[in-house]
Amino acid sequence: MQKRKKKIYTIIILLLANLFLSSYIFFDKNGEIAFLNVGQGDSELIRTKEGQIVLIDGGPTAQVLEELGKELPYWDKTIDLVILSHPHADHLVGLNYVAKKYKIKKVIEGSKASDTPEYKTWQNIKKQKNIPTVRLSKGSRIILSKNESMDVLWPEKNYDDKDLNNDSLVINFTAEGKKYLFTGDAGSKVLEKIGEKLKADYLKVPHHGSKTALTQKALSDINPKKAIIEVGENSYGHPAQSILGLLKKNRIPYFLTLNGSQFLYY
Repeated sequence: MQKRKKKIYTIIILLLANLFLSSYIFFDKNGEIAFLNVGQGDSELIRTKEGQIVLIDGGPTAQVLEELGKELPYWDKTIDLVILSHPHADHLVGLNYVAKKYKIKKVIEGSKASDTPEYKTWQNIKKQKNIPTVRLSKGSRIILSKNESMDVLWPEKNYDDKDLNNDSLVINFTAEGKKYLFTGDAGSKVLEKIGEKLKADYLKVPHHGSKTALTQKALSDINPKKAIIEVGENSYGHPAQSILGLLKKNRIPYFLTLNGSQFLYY
């Protein structure tokens, strides 16, 4: 009997602790950007000061659900906006799992679609759940609140590159006077075309830190205070030593999601 009571008390304490933590997350008025540890892929969660939830990409597996479960109140299964940078599996597949478990109010994508099985699944889920999709290109702006907005810097309208990575949405998120640059897998040649509009305080390094991710010119245009590389165990050589060397040369501290999710607050 005593063991049973002890077990019940333990469960109650755990439930109360979970409720407290969830309430703290829900009522905390600070904005948060989480670069989620989803393995060899990209996924970023933004919780605005107004309480809006924005998810950029979903990584390559269902692991994103575990990470979302850590960051969002367990009772809230609504995501206000999902942004798909480009339809490669390591950015897309996790969104198929997210869409089955969460209510997604709206989706934003770039101009380029795909004929891959995972993208067809994504399209079918959106159709079944009546999730509206808007395709944006350079010059578009997403207004989240009075002090939070997103400027789409790339791709240009009707831009078509044989490398789908270079069709990635490149977005500069402005919040409380700070800029956060989300680059998808866009290569350095794309960043150099964008130029000075890249300037940001924080950089999500493109394409998991591949050797074509950055050049000195692109990095100088961005001029970030901090960089985050979203990467997992892989056989591609990500992040490239040349990119890490470039960041070190410019005295820019960097962090890897391989070591756990990374967080910024505003």
